[in-house]
Amino acid sequence: MEPKFSDHSLLKIDLQGRQDHAARPFRFLNCLVEHEKFLPLVDANWATPTHLAFMQRVWTKLKKVKLGLKSLYSEHFQGSTEKLMEIRGKLQVVQEDMGHHLLNDDLIVEEKDLKNQLDKWGKIAEIIYRQKSRVKWLQIGDSNTAYFFASMKHRYSQNHITSLTDDYGTQLQHPEAITAEVVRFYKGLLGHSGGGKPAVNPSIAQQRELIKLMNSEEVFQALNDIDSFKAPGCDGLNAYFFLKAWPIVESEVTSASGIL
Repeated sequence: MEPKFSDHSLLKIDLQGRQDHAARPFRFLNCLVEHEKFLPLVDANWATPTHLAFMQRVWTKLKKVKLGLKSLYSEHFQGSTEKLMEIRGKLQVVQEDMGHHLLNDDLIVEEKDLKNQLDKWGKIAEIIYRQKSRVKWLQIGDSNTAYFFASMKHRYSQNHITSLTDDYGTQLQHPEAITAEVVRFYKGLLGHSGGGKPAVNPSIAQQRELIKLMNSEEVFQALNDIDSFKAPGCDGLNAYFFLKAWPIVESEVTSASGIL
C-alpha cells in the first residue's frame, strides 16, 4: 500500500510447520565422564588395532570412540528430564505414604534411595542444559535447570534459519536452497586481497621459542587451563574429553602431532 493510503502495516504469517532438518552432529556431553563405563569404553575402542599411520590412526580411533559414546549416552543418559520427572513423582507418592506409616522402614529406605537418584539426575540434567545453552556465568549445583533450558531454547531459535533472501531478492525457504546460498556467499568472499600488513621481526631467541617443540606436559597443562564447557572441535569432542581420557590417548595423540 502507498504510505499515505493507510496507517496499517502488512503482516505476513507463515502457517507451514518447521521443515525436517538433517541430524545434528555429535557433541560430547561432559556428564558422560561421570559414568563408570566411560574410561573402559574409551580404552576398549582406542585399543582397536589399525594399520594406518600417524594422524589417520588417531582420527579413526576417535571415530570408534564416538560411536561408543553415542551408545553410552543413549543407554544411560537420554531422556534425563523425563527420568527426573518420574523420580519426583515416585518420591511424592512415597512421602505421602510415609504420612500414614511414619515408622515404616521400607518406605524410609525407598525415600532415601529416591532422593539420591533425584540429586544424581538433577545434576546430570543441569550439566546437559548448561552445556547446550552455553551460559557461562552460572555454576552447576545452583538448581538453574529451568534457566539453562530457556537459554538453550533461545539459542536454538537463534541458530535456526527459516528463510533467506539472496542477492536477487528471491526468498529462499527450503533447507537445501538456504545451504547452497550460504556456501555461495562465503565462497565469494574468498580470494579477495586484504591489503598490506605490517611485518613482525622477532629476535633470534624469540624465533627459537616459536619453533621449539612442545612436550606432553605442556599439552596436558593447556587442557587443564581450557574451560570444561568450551565449544568442541569439528569432531564434536571438547577439551574436557581429552583431559579425562588423556592417560589412554596421550601416547598416540602426542606422537601423531610430533610432540615430545
